Amino acid sequence: MARNFGILLAAHGNLAHNALESLEILMGPQKGIETIALIPGMGQAELRILIEEKLNILSIYKNIIIITDLTGGTPSNVAAEFVLKDPLLYLIGGANLAFLCELAALDKIDRAIIAEILELGRNSMQDLGEKIRTLSRQEQHSSALCNDL
Repeated sequence: MARNFGILLAAHGNLAHNALESLEILMGPQKGIETIALIPGMGQAELRILIEEKLNILSIYKNIIIITDLTGGTPSNVAAEFVLKDPLLYLIGGANLAFLCELAALDKIDRAIIAEILELGRNSMQDLGEKIRTLSRQEQHSSALCNDL
């Protein structure tokens, strides 16, 4: 299945590259995804140039979704400048690996689809420690009831 949209991952440090590597472990090789690393000492002007270069590479796609690690961070803020100029660009801040996996499984995007996978990404974050403790307490309670019979 060929994707009809490009993806640009932009993040602090090596997070974008590492997220792509993790995505490929889970979903297989990916085409149409570029990454950008904001490294210490890099200014907004340099980042702006990198984003423009990567968007040019991805320009073969009708739509491009830019995904940043942190809403309100430098990659997100600089990417917002491009989104304001181009209605075919999407910008998602604070995405996680669950969101990326859902996105990688798609062949097309629109605002409604993005809203759905954003919800899936949000729901993937859970307090697992508390869930485990609750299940353990329930199991102990059930075991105690069986012993009383």
